[in-house]
Amino acid sequence: LWTLILLGMQRASARARQWPTAPARIEKSGVRTYEKRDRSSKGTTRWRTMVRPDVVYSYAIAGVTYRGDKVSIIRSSTNQDAFARKVAARYPLGAELKVHYNPDNPSESALDPRAPLGLYFFY
Repeated sequence: LWTLILLGMQRASARARQWPTAPARIEKSGVRTYEKRDRSSKGTTRWRTMVRPDVVYSYAIAGVTYRGDKVSIIRSSTNQDAFARKVAARYPLGAELKVHYNPDNPSESALDPRAPLGLYFFY
C-alpha cells in the first residue's frame, strides 16, 4: 500500500515540475500548530500536536491574482516544530520568487513542486 501511495505522490510531483512558473510574493510566513487525533489498533485514542509551515503567497496569471498556501505539491505535517520552522524560514515575508502553477487550473500551485523528502523516510 505504501508503495502505491509513494508512486502516486511521485507522479503528482513529476507533473507539477512541468508546470509553468510565475513571479510570486510571500504574504505570510510562519508555522501552524493543530491537534490531531490518533487511534491505535487497540481502540485507544490520543491527541498529538502537529506543526506545518504556514506560508501564503500571491501571484498573477493573465491579469488574475491568485493566492496559494502550498509549499510543496504534497502537503505534509510533522510533530517537529524545528523542522516546520526551518521550511517556513526559506520563505521570508515579502520575498519574491517563482511559483509553479497548473496551466489548466491556475489556482492550483506550489512553491516547490518536489515531494517532501521526509515522506520517503516513512517507506
